[in-house]
Amino acid sequence: MAKIICFIGFFFYLGLLLYKYYSLGYSDWDLAFFSQAMWNLCHGHTYVSLFEINFFSNHANLIALLLVPFYKIFPHPVTLLTLKLASFSVASYILYLLTKEKLGQKSALIVLCLYWLCPANIYSISYEFDFENLAPAFIMLTFYYYSKNRWMPFLISSIFLIIIKENMPLIIVAFGIHGWLTKSDKIRWGLVPTILGAVLFYGLAFIFVPLMGGHSLGQHPYSAHYSELNAGLWTHPLDSLRNILTKERLQWIFHLFQPLFLSLFSPSILFLGLPIILQHFLSSSWQEHTLRYGYMLSIMPFIFLAFTATLDNFKRRYSPGKSFLILLVFFVVNLAALAYQFNYIKFRYMESKHPATAPCAWQLLKKVPPQSSVVATFRFLPELSRRPELYSFHKIYDPAYQSETYSYSLPQNVNYALIDFNDPWLLGNLDEHKQFVSMKIRNFLAQGPWKAKYAAAGIVLYERQK
Repeated sequence: MAKIICFIGFFFYLGLLLYKYYSLGYSDWDLAFFSQAMWNLCHGHTYVSLFEINFFSNHANLIALLLVPFYKIFPHPVTLLTLKLASFSVASYILYLLTKEKLGQKSALIVLCLYWLCPANIYSISYEFDFENLAPAFIMLTFYYYSKNRWMPFLISSIFLIIIKENMPLIIVAFGIHGWLTKSDKIRWGLVPTILGAVLFYGLAFIFVPLMGGHSLGQHPYSAHYSELNAGLWTHPLDSLRNILTKERLQWIFHLFQPLFLSLFSPSILFLGLPIILQHFLSSSWQEHTLRYGYMLSIMPFIFLAFTATLDNFKRRYSPGKSFLILLVFFVVNLAALAYQFNYIKFRYMESKHPATAPCAWQLLKKVPPQSSVVATFRFLPELSRRPELYSFHKIYDPAYQSETYSYSLPQNVNYALIDFNDPWLLGNLDEHKQFVSMKIRNFLAQGPWKAKYAAAGIVLYERQK
């Protein structure tokens, strides 16, 4: 039954993601960035024009190298979405196996369904792609082998987890500390994971990534997200604490644990995920303080594992019937939360503001020559990502990229521009900076010079005149 649930869940969500992709509903550039990175890796290059960086100077996503042969066979952005779903499905089944041992098959099936229907997971599945989305399966595998005292499989799954992203070694450090406190073989389960995780975290985050980006060693590109923490942590600890304990961060923690607050009664399990929770909690980036982006997939496994551990304690202390009743209550509460957020969840999977324009948009997409250099608005970036040179149109007009200190300039060899003038990001910037944005777009079109070749439904395909 559990395999059937996982099978149905996988293809149900895949159907929703395919709908979103083919209705051009991806309104950010993460999926396009990682898709172009994989396409370039398949062709022997690490430079990604969309971000205009070396791929490995963004994050140490070394697992991408192992996926190159697979991506060569299936070179499409949907491949990455499918891999994300596959990792989630494997994680859900391992959760079922672990829960079945503690609570029995019926309870395990309910926990499995709860995992698939948890709003935080649903939001994360809907949002773009990041290689960290592949972590759930390896987190669950690592925990599974750790709980079974199977050292070599634990070590192998740990290594796979580590090469997903440079923050993942911190999870292995947490396993090592946990093993030092709870396992009899403190060298194998405590010292080795702690040293392995700590050394590789430092090596990947503060040597490898800066080296790939040409930065000073020890300077990670996202270290600015923690500047408010570093500024006065030792000299003015109370002020730093006030800066950290903001309303938004505390609300995020509340929403994170609200559906499964019983997980708080198993702190030893939550400790294993504490590095990732703290990473997001301490960051100044507001996107990391909400359930509605893709960051929760690497946190929710620990919350569910702690939740089932608490139910197991209840079962031993009280009775299996009471434990099962508590689980049912939480399942109903989760369904209520899902119903409350249904409209927004539906929007996230059917995000295209103008789904009726998708057929016209695809016709214009097909008129862009393969491998040509192109600049485009967000909704077109994923499909255009399989080429060496792709650029985002928002850099042309967004004040974040056009200021007195820094003014982004599009390379002169870009031959095509595919622009949706109803792009939400463009319209939002027009509302806030109408004169500035209008001027930047007019200058862009005049300096090409660009000639409109095709137009439909507010979408224009331009070609640079030579």
